[in-house]
Amino acid sequence: MKKQFIIFAILTSISFFGYFLYASRPLAAEPWQWADDGLYWQQAIQIKKWLAGKSTLWLGEYSQTTLVKAPLFAIFLVVVNLSGISLHVVEFLLLILLAVLLIKAIEPVFPTSCFDKAIIVFITICCPYLPDHVRLLRDVLAFTLIGYSLVCWIGLLSRAGLSGRRQEIWSALSGLFVALYYLCREEGAWLLIPAFLVVGFTSIVALKKRRFLQSALVPTIFLSAFFAPVVLVCALNYQSYGAFVTTDRRAPEFTNAFKLMASLEPKNARRFVPMPEATRKKVYPFSSALAKLEPYLEGKQGDATATNPGHIALNEAQLGDREFFVSYFEFALREAVWASGARTFQDQENFWKSVTEQIEAAVVCGELAQGSRPLGLCAPLREGDMLKIINSTFNSFISLFLLRGADIPLDPRSSGNESDVANMGALTNTRLAPMKSLDLELPKETPIRSNLFHISNKIVQMFYLISLVTPFFLIFEIIKNLFARKVDPLQVRLFFSGLLSLGTLALFCLMMGVLDVCGWPHLKYPASYNSLGIILLTIFSCIGFSQLVYLFKINYNDKKK
Repeated sequence: MKKQFIIFAILTSISFFGYFLYASRPLAAEPWQWADDGLYWQQAIQIKKWLAGKSTLWLGEYSQTTLVKAPLFAIFLVVVNLSGISLHVVEFLLLILLAVLLIKAIEPVFPTSCFDKAIIVFITICCPYLPDHVRLLRDVLAFTLIGYSLVCWIGLLSRAGLSGRRQEIWSALSGLFVALYYLCREEGAWLLIPAFLVVGFTSIVALKKRRFLQSALVPTIFLSAFFAPVVLVCALNYQSYGAFVTTDRRAPEFTNAFKLMASLEPKNARRFVPMPEATRKKVYPFSSALAKLEPYLEGKQGDATATNPGHIALNEAQLGDREFFVSYFEFALREAVWASGARTFQDQENFWKSVTEQIEAAVVCGELAQGSRPLGLCAPLREGDMLKIINSTFNSFISLFLLRGADIPLDPRSSGNESDVANMGALTNTRLAPMKSLDLELPKETPIRSNLFHISNKIVQMFYLISLVTPFFLIFEIIKNLFARKVDPLQVRLFFSGLLSLGTLALFCLMMGVLDVCGWPHLKYPASYNSLGIILLTIFSCIGFSQLVYLFKINYNDKKK
């Protein structure tokens, strides 16, 4: 009992330290951000009305933005609001639970001591990019769900070939968290690649051990747990809007038309521009449907978007350019279609189907040239892009490893309508950053917290380095045991847990590389999208630490003998 109390006291102290250093921050409310903060806020308000029976449409009236992003973060905000707990406290509690789940996941291969638990909790909650997330964005929830997915795969991999129900539980959790991430961020399907590899491997191991029921149950449970929440959201969207999709970004006719348009006239291709102006103007005569959007896309209605100095600077273009970049093209198309009179999901899908049919006919007749289609809603690959992607992939990893851009923001501010700002604070149960004001004295971060933050980050980076070096020593130990004909299954499982973590991190960095080359140059801002990968590096570091302690223990025991 005394030992348990000591463990609890140590972990509680570390948690309070981590919260003070990383998670204690105000909410910089920006309700005017219609595609981000304001969108999630409005979705959450509409869900609350729907739950109270005040609306039959679960996300409110259909508009250009109702289904533009997946709804999980809005659902999460409603849960936070009903709980009465601050959003930032809930996000931090999820990190603590992630550390606890990781300790449980590696239990079969690495039974943790009190010291081990403390280090794993410390590495997990000391998230260097967390203080920078002051706006009402889905990023913290997103990278936490990535972490939960990876931890559950590790739990499943660590139990491959073992009897009992534990595999089924970890398989169910794996499917659930991958689904939740998919419902949080539209590109979440990339997590299915490592998930299928782990589930398939576990099923094959069970089959080799002639555990046929377990071999069938693991993938069946994973798929059931994945599809259940996804189908539920699709059903809700269908009931309210006739759209059996999780988001408009998964609407089949729209995505097909987008990729087709982006592949046209490759000679006109420009970096970060899916469909340049020259290509659009050449296509209009061959598609009467797309020509309906010309007054918006090429007229004064589209000027505010096409000449937006923020998007021009972001995409490294010249001031004065009039183009729709990847960062805004899909929104411009939705605005244009809405302005043309297509005001329901099905009307818009029918519109894009007509666009596709007409353009494909022109391609078949040789009137329009077609190149490669892009990955997702991005610009297509151009000559020489593969080398750029490799370079950006490496840059993504280095940015995470060096914690580029990780800092405590000194002056977070709220902006917009005061009533809306107050309502956003009430929804999230979170203290608000002050409103922007010219006569307001700028606050300064306390030196103690700032110094502790940077010292803590250096300690965390030390564990990052350990995680890169330790696997080589573990491989050496495994090879040595192979020659001695005394292979330790725990060593092999622990090594593959680290390999799984590193492989998932590499896949994430590759995705960031593709996005940096074909989407927008986001790696110039390393604390933004790329920072989602920090949780993968964190878990990889925890596994690396576990490998180091394991090697120390077995070598210490050998010397004692």
